[in-house]
Amino acid sequence: MQTDNTTTDIAALGIELQQLRQIKGHFSGGSDGFIKDVDAFNGKKHQILDRLLTQLGVPGTLLSKISETMGIPDEVVPEGDASIVSLMPGPILVGGGSATQSHQAVTCSNADSEVSVYAIYHWRGRHDYVWFLIGTEGTVVKSGWYMAGE
Repeated sequence: MQTDNTTTDIAALGIELQQLRQIKGHFSGGSDGFIKDVDAFNGKKHQILDRLLTQLGVPGTLLSKISETMGIPDEVVPEGDASIVSLMPGPILVGGGSATQSHQAVTCSNADSEVSVYAIYHWRGRHDYVWFLIGTEGTVVKSGWYMAGE
């Protein structure tokens, strides 16, 4: 059971993450070059994503809770989509668009289609990211990191 301190900590991390997501670093096409807080291994964005993954990546967590905390995912991709090549176990993304950034919560509306989706939050663009596999009931099935080679 979460304590009020844990809930407050998650909310504070979510606010900080959403601010950092607005900064375009080197791997996200930014013009200011390498930015330590958003691009560096163990930089602020990396650490916050890792902590939120640990807290919110638990099976059974609602996608709406994740998106309320972390913002709209950068990408939502159906599991088994032909444009994805699966690697241990996170997807490599090829093509596709990004979700519009917003402070709205995401809900899973795919219950009738019986298709699970990956909710993906970029750390350094498509180079490295956190993924949540969301089942047809709108909850986390599993989650993890995809890192391109650190």
